Amino acid sequence: MRRYDILWSVNDRKRIVNLDYNQAGVVGVKERKLLLLGLLLSQSLHGYQINDVILNNLSGFVEMKRSTVYSTLDNLCASGHVQMNIEQVGNRPPRKVYTVTDKGQRLFGKLLRELLFTVDGFAMPFDTALLFLDTLPQGQWAEWLRQRKRALDEAIRTFESTPSHAFSPSIQLGLSHRRHMMEAERDWLEKQIHALDKAAVPDPASRSGEHLDKDS
Repeated sequence: MRRYDILWSVNDRKRIVNLDYNQAGVVGVKERKLLLLGLLLSQSLHGYQINDVILNNLSGFVEMKRSTVYSTLDNLCASGHVQMNIEQVGNRPPRKVYTVTDKGQRLFGKLLRELLFTVDGFAMPFDTALLFLDTLPQGQWAEWLRQRKRALDEAIRTFESTPSHAFSPSIQLGLSHRRHMMEAERDWLEKQIHALDKAAVPDPASRSGEHLDKDS
């Protein structure tokens, strides 16, 4: 099975779209498995190579610690989706080399279809924090949002400076989607900051009325 031979039917799409979208924790595990299986589709890799690709080429998509990579690989090996062999090259220490199995290719196709069409609700830690923003003095809300916007602006600049992945249109699509998601949040933050700043400025007519009341 080649990478671009993963096909699905209209019925598959309908079934997956109708899945319960509130599965953030489960999707995280599936996403990690999809990533590692996808990296192994084209060739066998040892652990260092996998971690190097994730760190230097895919950090804009996913954050995976080395320990998480190896524990996920161990899980995939135990389930028969990946095969691990010990390789000895010259006098170098032996290393583990991972190869996707036929069963792993089938799981890759299943996860690819599922994650492409499953709406996960876009759960973000930021949304959870927003629920409790009213525990802070309201006068500080705009500044807190400005701090997030500054961090977001920096992240967007980093994305814009990322070299184009012309050799892989699918990676370019992923980068474009992530950048547009961040730009949408930046636009939302700008609107909220403007509204908070406007609400913090007393209305001139209101100030005039207060002054007249005091004089009277």
